[in-house]
Amino acid sequence: MTGDLEALADPGCGWSYRRDASAFGVIPGSPIAYWASDAVIKAFATNNTLGAQSKARSGLKTGNNDMFLREWHEVGVSSIGIGMSDTVAACASGCKWFPYNKGGEYRNWYGNRSLVVNYANDGEEIRLHSRISGASTCFTSSDYYFHEGITWTALTSGRNSFRFSPDGAIFDSNKGPMLYPQTHSLLLYTLALLNASTNSLFITFVNPTLSLQNGDVDNLPYTYCNDVFETVLGLSNENIQISRVDWTS
Repeated sequence: MTGDLEALADPGCGWSYRRDASAFGVIPGSPIAYWASDAVIKAFATNNTLGAQSKARSGLKTGNNDMFLREWHEVGVSSIGIGMSDTVAACASGCKWFPYNKGGEYRNWYGNRSLVVNYANDGEEIRLHSRISGASTCFTSSDYYFHEGITWTALTSGRNSFRFSPDGAIFDSNKGPMLYPQTHSLLLYTLALLNASTNSLFITFVNPTLSLQNGDVDNLPYTYCNDVFETVLGLSNENIQISRVDWTS
């Protein structure tokens, strides 16, 4: 309380903040973020949102992860379908297990590809188990299953990390959401924006909690800069390749 009174008496003390309340309205959710700089306010006020370019999506809920998820080394390698382009190709492959995105440790650009899901015949066993047991399942955004995109760890006590997910993966409804920019070039560019230190700052304003919601990702400011677009693509692709080599080693 003494510090508060001192700040009121002496605005130049170093811990006195002044902000027009109307400025909070440009940040989604209108948080009372009095410490937001003019640059942060401007970023939210003058740029489009990420959701206008590509919405964050939730995926599969199996109803019983112990039954339907495995580490990749727990199943026969010949039963894992790698690089499937869509559900039709996955069904035609005759494979039972497919890569599954479900968050994981802090890791940017590429990685955390350790889980597989039993999705044989378009999730036939998951659907059957749900009918018999009454387990709650959902196949949200199934049209996007197996397509390349960007995934991230939704629940973390530290900085959020965003990764490239190549063709062939299904994604979790809660812990490993994804987004799908319209082209591969836009994917690389968007991934670079998401992994930038400025984006980590923006996240603290749209969601200061441990769990980053899809709506929060949609509300992040998104800017397209043609002057540096090709440079960003090259750097993003290089970072993915370095992280891929590190992960697969």
